[in-house]
Amino acid sequence: MSASLDALSQSIDHTTAAMNSAADGETWPWLFARCWMLTNRFNHQGREPADLEAAFDDFARLPTNAPGRAHLAAILVNAQLRGGVPTPTPEQTERMSTLVDIADTNPAPFVGWPLDRSAARAIWLANALQHGHAGIDARVALAEIDRLSEVVGTAQPHATVIESARIVALHARSRDDLDLAGMDEVKEHIDRFGAGLDPGSPVRLQAQILSVMQAAAAATARGDLAAVAAEADRMIAMCRDLPATH
Repeated sequence: MSASLDALSQSIDHTTAAMNSAADGETWPWLFARCWMLTNRFNHQGREPADLEAAFDDFARLPTNAPGRAHLAAILVNAQLRGGVPTPTPEQTERMSTLVDIADTNPAPFVGWPLDRSAARAIWLANALQHGHAGIDARVALAEIDRLSEVVGTAQPHATVIESARIVALHARSRDDLDLAGMDEVKEHIDRFGAGLDPGSPVRLQAQILSVMQAAAAATARGDLAAVAAEADRMIAMCRDLPATH
């Protein structure tokens, strides 16, 4: 650990001690400071998920009228986008959406916020489509994703997030329409997207998994049970290589 990061960890410990000794009603400034420092340690020291989760917990305990709360919410969204879970759970996605709403109470929490906001919205749309969120239509989602893409342009990691969401929406549309040709086109789209990513990118692994799922969905729609079984075997083999917590 570098001297600066060691000093940051010590500051977090000192802040915790100060917060624990503060009188009732006087703890929130220490919570704010610790949330900020935990987020910084997450961003600059190995991106430990525990640091980000602790920062989220501290943020949740802040009073709604705490000065700077909207700006801090935007910072947490940025941290999750740049180093969080590649495929967030529905709970994590809803938490990010809540943070976006809080950040939006500040018209301009920081330069570049529209990019983060757009990527967070794309994640929410993809998650809603994957988990059957009521009232979410794949065509409507695709139209919104197109608008979000215009905001983001080629900025990273935002553009990759947007394209990932587009693939999910294309998959959902072809599935809902039982569009066999469309299903094959979506798989080709996924494969091109995955091939263009860095070999070490966690998103590339997600693309490979989604490609197999798409092939299985297309085989199911065609009634080709042998192909379904073959894709299932591929999926099982891929799952063996995934971390236990994936």
